[in-house]
Amino acid sequence: MIAVLSAEWLKIRSLRSTYALLAVVLAGLGGAAALCAYLVAVYEGAAADMRAHISVAPVAGLVGSMTELLAGVLGTLAITGEYRSGTIRASIASVPRRGRLFAAKAAAVAAIGLVAGEAAVFAGYAISHGIVGDRTLLLDSRGFADQAPLLVAQGLTVLLFALLGLSLGTLTRSAAGTIPVLVLLWYILPIVANLLPQPWHGRIGSIVPDSLPGQLAGVGNDHSVYGALLPPWGAALAMAAWIGVPLAAAATVFARRDTR
Repeated sequence: MIAVLSAEWLKIRSLRSTYALLAVVLAGLGGAAALCAYLVAVYEGAAADMRAHISVAPVAGLVGSMTELLAGVLGTLAITGEYRSGTIRASIASVPRRGRLFAAKAAAVAAIGLVAGEAAVFAGYAISHGIVGDRTLLLDSRGFADQAPLLVAQGLTVLLFALLGLSLGTLTRSAAGTIPVLVLLWYILPIVANLLPQPWHGRIGSIVPDSLPGQLAGVGNDHSVYGALLPPWGAALAMAAWIGVPLAAAATVFARRDTR
């Protein structure tokens, strides 16, 4: 199994898209730093009665949300690229036990999603708080110890999207067919949930992927369009379902379907 894991890790490292997507994450962090610096300059030049109206959303959440979609694309390309190039046949010939091959691929994608997600989220927090300092600019100005559980949960959502991209890519065999679905779940579904009347707004808004970190950390979803009806254990189950159900379906299809 270690050899299979090493091979899958090498495949992902050799993809140019991996480095391109990570470069976009770094660019996003740079953009967040520039935004914070700009708002600090505006804040310093504003009258005292206007400063209360100048604020910025939690940068860690914004960077984490961007990284979610990028991780989903990376997970998609990790499998659809093999189908497109035909190298999936060589992979299966080398590892006839398809379940083991898929598990190794999922583990490699999960590792990158987890590390990239946690790094991006914690870097976003450090950048925003380092630049803003003690100014009353941040909508969530709690200290690191209080925000750490939420930051960890936001990083886990990046992992969720990475594996969701892998699962959907395995089911469709097409990046063009998978990426729009990821965008639907990442961007369109929360908008639709926000437009629904109660109680469906709260119910649907509480199970969309980006609503789960706040509920998992037990802090709710203030300053957002998301619902917050789930207790931490319920959010953990919902996150496990978002990961486990598509992954199980993809593993079953991968084991049984012809590679052509």
